[in-house]
Amino acid sequence: MSIDLSKLSARELFELAQQREKEEQEEAEREARVGELKQRRDALLNEHKSVLLLTDKKIRDIQAQRDKLIADHELAVAEIDQQIKALGGTAPEAPTRSEAEPLEKAAASGEDETAKLKATIRQIMNKRPYISASLLKEQLASYGIKPANFNKELEQWVRNGWFDPRGQGNYALGKRI
Repeated sequence: MSIDLSKLSARELFELAQQREKEEQEEAEREARVGELKQRRDALLNEHKSVLLLTDKKIRDIQAQRDKLIADHELAVAEIDQQIKALGGTAPEAPTRSEAEPLEKAAASGEDETAKLKATIRQIMNKRPYISASLLKEQLASYGIKPANFNKELEQWVRNGWFDPRGQGNYALGKRI
């Protein structure tokens, strides 16, 4: 909109100048607020990133501790098995899992592989609200289930509703399992 300044009175020019000054001041305040919000956003993102890094470190530490406990347990069982064999006894070849019994019954009754897989997953998830992808893979392997391409299978299970994503790399039991 073009205004012919020569046709305006002094009062109208003064009001127009005040209005423009007010608009410029509001624009400067908006820009300051945007800058302030961007700084808060950056600070929040940095804090979130540092908390995630700390949490990831704790998870790695706990997984390392878990791996050490498993190795210590396997070593202790191997030593006991060796002592049993040295005394002339026969040690079981693999530790029996009371959790695996329902799975063996399911397989013996002729249920298909999907039903066995679902039963295994329910058994693994029985006492935990969620599980990491790596722990799920490890647990399935301990039951003798080793999907050829685990990550693609896991994605398919999520799409099928067997699992619900709970954060990066963590999954809860879905409603369709």
